[in-house]
Amino acid sequence: MAVTVRDILNMPEFKGFRLLAGAGGLGREVLRTTVGDAPDCYKWSQGGEFVITSGYPFRDLESVERLIRGCCESGNAALGIKLGRYLGELPRQALDLAEALGFPLISIPLEMPFAEILHPVQSRVISDQAHLLRYSGTVQKAFFDLNVQCASLEDLLETLRSFTHLDLALRCTESSFDRVCADEGPFREALASLPLPEVLKRYPWEKISLCGENVSAWLVFDASPERLREPWSEIPVTQAKGALLLFFQRWSSGAQVERRYRNEFVMDILMNNLRLKDEVWNRSRSFGWDLAGAKKVVVCDIDDYKNRLTRAMAAGQGPAALEESKARIFAVCREFIGRMGRRVPFAEMSDSAAFILSSRGIFEEEQRQLERILTPMMEQIVEQTGFSVTVGVGGRCGDVFLCWKGYNQARMALELARRTSGGNRVAWWDRMGAPRVLGAALRCGNRRRGSSSKRGWGRCSVSTRRKRKSRCCARWRRWSPATGA
Repeated sequence: MAVTVRDILNMPEFKGFRLLAGAGGLGREVLRTTVGDAPDCYKWSQGGEFVITSGYPFRDLESVERLIRGCCESGNAALGIKLGRYLGELPRQALDLAEALGFPLISIPLEMPFAEILHPVQSRVISDQAHLLRYSGTVQKAFFDLNVQCASLEDLLETLRSFTHLDLALRCTESSFDRVCADEGPFREALASLPLPEVLKRYPWEKISLCGENVSAWLVFDASPERLREPWSEIPVTQAKGALLLFFQRWSSGAQVERRYRNEFVMDILMNNLRLKDEVWNRSRSFGWDLAGAKKVVVCDIDDYKNRLTRAMAAGQGPAALEESKARIFAVCREFIGRMGRRVPFAEMSDSAAFILSSRGIFEEEQRQLERILTPMMEQIVEQTGFSVTVGVGGRCGDVFLCWKGYNQARMALELARRTSGGNRVAWWDRMGAPRVLGAALRCGNRRRGSSSKRGWGRCSVSTRRKRKSRCCARWRRWSPATGA
């Protein structure tokens, strides 16, 4: 704990000291003592000094007031004056000035040598600094050992609490990392009932900045800001922030590896790139997924993302803002669609995300359940990011090995919906009817267009191709994705 003016007045060596004015500054920290017998001695001050003087140069009110004001503005802790030899007493105006500034004025006994003041104060300061240094080393070693052991969040927070003796909590944008280290009481109740912005307004906090990840974390304390600025709290909080940063970096590295293998596995399923069934079951168990039974594929595709990215790159703005929006969109999709099951397999691509859901085979019931989730999901995406998404829902697949068909159906459904009615809607493959045939024909025609076969559009005249295309477009325009008519 820092040595304050109050501590000096309470030291047994200084029983004869008497506070004249400036009681509001008794909490000022004392770092050293110095003797000032020049009218402008404060000009060489380094701050935090207990200035003692015989009062010889200060024989008029103006010089005394100048000294008090100068010492206060220089950041000194207090001014001690020997009264009775050169100064009988301080003028009332000088005392009022010190009181107004909150700068302590202390009367020193005339018979006390300066050496008997300098040595005890400096010894107390050095002793406390040595104690603080030992404390800092103990805290640093404790958190270093926890880092080496790859300690859990609970261990890191409990260690921080043991050093600070404060109730605290970790709040994070990834709610799975939220932790509370506090006894039952108002602080714990507020954390459970209030949203994060309200918690940060009510309690002091320290933010943990995570570079390159869309995750932010805050250490929230049930204490005053002044308490957190004390060295005995500031040192462990600083060490804990470093340890938590390393924890989240380890988590980020693991999450990136897991994300890559997860995406590869799900894309193997959706692209029919599977070789052995045992491999599928083993890999699914490692992610905690249940891939047994019938499935349904849902694809969430961001509208106009690639065009906006191209325009941003051409304008020299860089992709950072758009990438952040994409990450937020995928997070919202995971949050809402994840309500369909405990662990839903999904893969993230450049501008879309695909989800594999379990299907019970009752289309109307599944449609109502999905609509209750997808509609607010799409509204929240528009509100938070300014982007919209088009969602394609494929037909029912008998097992996971047929999900490649469901993925193609979901992709085709959302593309047909975009062409006919624009984006920001849900397209159901099972409700499309005739456009499903038209879409298949269009894909087939596109494949034959570059062929050397005598049949197909590649051999037709330009006018014939235009007529066929116009007939297909007219049918698309007459069809509505909402009704399937």
